[in-house]
Amino acid sequence: MTRIDVATQLACSAEQAWGLLTDPDLKTIWSASPFHVEDVGEDDRCDRAGALREVEISAPLRTRVHEVVTVADEPHRLDYMVYKGAPLLRDHHGRIDIETTPAGCAVRWTVDVSFTTKLGKIATPTLRREMEKSLAGLSEQSKLMPPPAAVTARRPHPRRPRRSPASVLRPEVDRQLGHQRLIADEFARTGDPKYWLARSHVLANEEALALVDARVIENPDWLLHLMSNQHRRYVSNLHAYRTGGPISPVWRSAWARCEETSPRRAFGGVLGGIRAGSRAHLAEDTPAALAEVWGVNYRDTRHYKEFRADFIRLGSLHGTCGDRLIDELPADLVPRPLRLARRLSPELRDMVVRRLYYDVEVDRMRAFDRGYDIARRTF
Repeated sequence: MTRIDVATQLACSAEQAWGLLTDPDLKTIWSASPFHVEDVGEDDRCDRAGALREVEISAPLRTRVHEVVTVADEPHRLDYMVYKGAPLLRDHHGRIDIETTPAGCAVRWTVDVSFTTKLGKIATPTLRREMEKSLAGLSEQSKLMPPPAAVTARRPHPRRPRRSPASVLRPEVDRQLGHQRLIADEFARTGDPKYWLARSHVLANEEALALVDARVIENPDWLLHLMSNQHRRYVSNLHAYRTGGPISPVWRSAWARCEETSPRRAFGGVLGGIRAGSRAHLAEDTPAALAEVWGVNYRDTRHYKEFRADFIRLGSLHGTCGDRLIDELPADLVPRPLRLARRLSPELRDMVVRRLYYDVEVDRMRAFDRGYDIARRTF
């Protein structure tokens, strides 16, 4: 990971600087990397946590990337991360700090970035020049701003303490994970092909907890609530399918797909069941769980979209889970393109999976949006 740190002085107030940095129409005037808003965040604003932006960049190659705002403390600090778009970009986290000075304000822009290849050594100086060029344009534009009005910046409403800290929730989630392992072990003992979907569920939850332990997730209490809610739905759907109880057509079809086997296409059978289960999970369980967790635990203290960045961070577990699952399969069942891609790089592996098998991130983003619609209607 490489850190790039640039700064400049502005001849305007911190509040005006915030507008120049976050208003897409104003930023187009001065920035080397203009953006447009894909979706608003908290309080239905584009300068709030959870907002999605598409940004045009030229380092290492000219392309468009997608960002999510992770911290928005107007007019002092704006954080964001790139989560999709640049083929050679592995990680990109940015932070902009604004500090009031006697002559106006000072802006400091810090980016932590890493690339998938050694091209990063070439791209890093280019990215720094682009950032410096943007701040130079920002500085010139600040001189054209009118005298600041005596107004107070709109701040997020006060947040009350969370109801359940992560330390209280973790034991129950660990117990539920143990239940999931028992289900998978039962399928393994009886040779039931539903094992692979059950096993993928276990791996996903193990990796989610690993992200919590690594402090990748900003709101671990929210994630633990979500995992517990989804566990209950998973067990309920499985029980209904096995006993002939009421179950949605989507889940009935998914479990039935898991039972289809073909010696000639063994990998296709395993993948087909996991893909069907994942789609059912993202089409029904995830949106409902997201809405319920927010409505029951956070509707009076947090905006639903404040959790979008953490939901995006969870996407990283799919590649890790896939690798672990493939390692458990007989080597001769894994298609050659996937075996080769795994040896070369995680990014190439993810690209092969998206193009040849399943682009799970598309369904994940839809699930988050559906959850918001449910939350608005229900709570």
